[in-house]
Amino acid sequence: MFLTQNQARKALQAVIDDGAPDTYPQWLAPLVEYMGATERNELGIANSMVSVAQHVSTLGQGALEFDHRINGLVEKIQTLSAAIEEMSASAVEVGSLGQDVLQQASSVNNYTKESTEALDDMEAKLAEVDTVLTRANEEMKALAAQTKRIESLTNVVNEISDQTNLLALNAAIEAARAGDVGRGFAVVADEVRQLASRSSGAASEINGIVSDIISGSESVQARLANSVEAVQLSGQSRERVAEVIRRARESSVQNVDLASSIASAAEEQSQVSGDMACQVSANSEDSAALGRIFQELVSTIAPLRHNNDAGFEYLQANSPQMALATAKHDHVVWVDKIIRFAIFNEPAISASEIRDHTQCRLGEFLISQKAAGARGLKGADTLINQVHPQVHKVGRELYEAAQSFYSGKLNSDRYDETSTRLVGSLNHSSEEVVALLDDMIAQLGRN
Repeated sequence: MFLTQNQARKALQAVIDDGAPDTYPQWLAPLVEYMGATERNELGIANSMVSVAQHVSTLGQGALEFDHRINGLVEKIQTLSAAIEEMSASAVEVGSLGQDVLQQASSVNNYTKESTEALDDMEAKLAEVDTVLTRANEEMKALAAQTKRIESLTNVVNEISDQTNLLALNAAIEAARAGDVGRGFAVVADEVRQLASRSSGAASEINGIVSDIISGSESVQARLANSVEAVQLSGQSRERVAEVIRRARESSVQNVDLASSIASAAEEQSQVSGDMACQVSANSEDSAALGRIFQELVSTIAPLRHNNDAGFEYLQANSPQMALATAKHDHVVWVDKIIRFAIFNEPAISASEIRDHTQCRLGEFLISQKAAGARGLKGADTLINQVHPQVHKVGRELYEAAQSFYSGKLNSDRYDETSTRLVGSLNHSSEEVVALLDDMIAQLGRN
């Protein structure tokens, strides 16, 4: 049987467009074998590119997370550096104040020492005064006793004068009786009486003076006694003052020690905080440099992702295997875009891309006529009716939660809890989709 040129062209085009048929003429065998080898190679390339896309997705998310954390670390280190610099300045100020306190405490200590010495001197002087006053009081008592003896003697003189005056009076009476014979004796008796009168007057004056002396000595004794008592009472007050000053001196000595310790500690703290500030500043610069280097590394991920996606444009999805491999790649990219938007607010996806599970490339293929054979494979029902719809459901919830958070409708704590749960669920369901697709592609290869 001979083929026309038109029939041969149609047969060749059918193999190129739709793949090798179940039965074909022998003359098509070289092309069928070539197309089969090419498809297997393309499928291997597609699977490798999907694997690369998965790794790029993981790397990109990890890089963004690391970049976010290192930026936070740089900010915290810078904040810490500023705080340590402030602490260093405060430590210097505290050290200066500590020196001032030490000087004040030393001055107080010197004052209390001088007060103690002055009080000791005053105590010694008052002790001397007490001794002098006590001795003067005793001497004044002795003087009063001697004066009283003089008073007793003047009293005796008065008595003798009175008796002498009485005797002279009697002698004058007797002389008058004797007449002329007694005149001379009368003169003598009169003189004796005058002397007795003068003696009595002198004794009276002496008694008056002695009485004044006794009265004055008693007053002086009373004042001396009061002075001695006052000195003795002041001794008790001095003891209390001395105790207060002693305690004040002990406290001032302790204050000097404490102030010295504070000044030393503040100086050490100032030195340590200064060293810490230098080290933290150096760490801040190193962290900032590390952040810049990592930013350069992160910037290479986007071209890598773009180039990997662009590679699928050169692959033909003519067979169910290639269609599933291409859909698997789209699925991995879609999940990656949602997660990057949700976690890092990266504008990688638009609202128009958040579609139903029947509207993505995988969903459209699974309901198409070309997937008739694939729908009967093991795991296909689970993929079509459970896992794949779950991915799109969770992806939509995560996208909407992120929009609410970025627009200020959802607080940070609530979003952290929600996004963590949804990202975990999305990654788990996505891994199930990829595993089921890999198994279905393998089943198609065996058939």
